[in-house]
Amino acid sequence: MIINIIIIIIIIIIIIIIIIIIIIIIIIIIIIIIIIITIIIIIIIIIIIIIIIIIIIIIIIIIIIIIIIIIIIIIITIIIIIIIIIIIIICMTIIKLKSILLSYQL
Repeated sequence: MIINIIIIIIIIIIIIIIIIIIIIIIIIIIIIIIIIITIIIIIIIIIIIIIIIIIIIIIIIIIIIIIIIIIIIIIITIIIIIIIIIIIIICMTIIKLKSILLSYQL
């Protein structure tokens, strides 16, 4: 009788220990899964942030290039206008000089 009780107690203890071990294993697995998911989420967030930063940098570079091109076009236009004005002035001066010279010759 006593032996039976002892055996039952031992079986109960073994079952309890097995249940505790299973619970601990499940908890550990859950923790590992949570850690892995967290790490994946962090990596995804970092990648998204890096992509956003790269896009912003590209946009800024494009804007700077456009501004530089516009400035260059404006400068070239101004230079061309100045050159045209100078050529017109020179031509007018030459025409006046010719007319003056012609009038003196006559």
